[in-house]
Amino acid sequence: MDFMSDTLADGRAYRTFNVLDDYARVVMVIEIDISLTANRVMRVLDRLCDQCGSPDAIRSDTFESPRTLCPSIAPMSDC
Repeated sequence: MDFMSDTLADGRAYRTFNVLDDYARVVMVIEIDISLTANRVMRVLDRLCDQCGSPDAIRSDTFESPRTLCPSIAPMSDC
């Protein structure tokens, strides 16, 4: 799980929320918008859990642990 940001040619910023399966080397989802709230991230993760099942662990390049993103993610992670 990682966040990235960039700007469009007209100067507007946008962010991406990327979820990858490192073992299978599969991109599970890329959510793109000008604003990605914690509630939106939770909806994406809930949708992924419904479709693929809950992960055994969550690794994030952006945060020390998912707990810093949102306490609701903590039960999904063994970090």
